[in-house]
Amino acid sequence: MKKQLLAFILTLCIVINVFTPTAFAADNSPLIDEVIAIGDIPNENTRVAYPPSSYRNLSAKPYGAKLEDLAAAKGSYTKFFFSTSTGEIHLDCNLERSGTTVQDGRVLEARLYKYETGQRVATRTFVFTGPTAHYTSFFSGLDVNSHYYIYFYNASSTDVASEKAISGTITVSESP
Repeated sequence: MKKQLLAFILTLCIVINVFTPTAFAADNSPLIDEVIAIGDIPNENTRVAYPPSSYRNLSAKPYGAKLEDLAAAKGSYTKFFFSTSTGEIHLDCNLERSGTTVQDGRVLEARLYKYETGQRVATRTFVFTGPTAHYTSFFSGLDVNSHYYIYFYNASSTDVASEKAISGTITVSESP
C-alpha cells in the first residue's frame, strides 16, 4: 500500500510539472549587455545604454539616479544631458555592494562627457571596501555654454565568481 501511495504521489508531481506553464519575463527595453538600471528617482528605472538625447537644466532641478546591480565592467549613461550655470557639476553618491557579500573593493567611475563633441572631459573614481559608502565630488571649470552627460562605469574586478555589482543612489546637481 505504501509503495502504491508513493507511486501515485510521484506520478501526480510529474503530471503537475509537465502541465504547469513556465513563466518568462519579457522586457521591451533596448537590448543591453547586463541588467543596468538607472533612472530618475522616484520614476521607474530606465536602462540607458546610449548617450542621452533629452535635456535637463541642473539650475532648475537636480538629477536623481538609482543604480541597481551594475555589474563589473558594465556601465550606464545618465538619462539626460545637463547644463550648468555655475561651471560645476556635483555628485552625491550613496553606494552599496551588491551581487555578493565578498569584502573585496568596488570601484565606480563617473565619466563626464561634453555633449556637443562626445569627448570625455574628466573622471571621478569612487573606491570602497565596506558594505556601503558615501562620496561627494564635483567637476569644475566647465563651460557654462556647453552641455554634459555622465557615464557611470563599474571598474571593479571581473574575476570569475567575484560578482562585484554596485547599487545605490546618485544625485547630480550644480551645487553641493
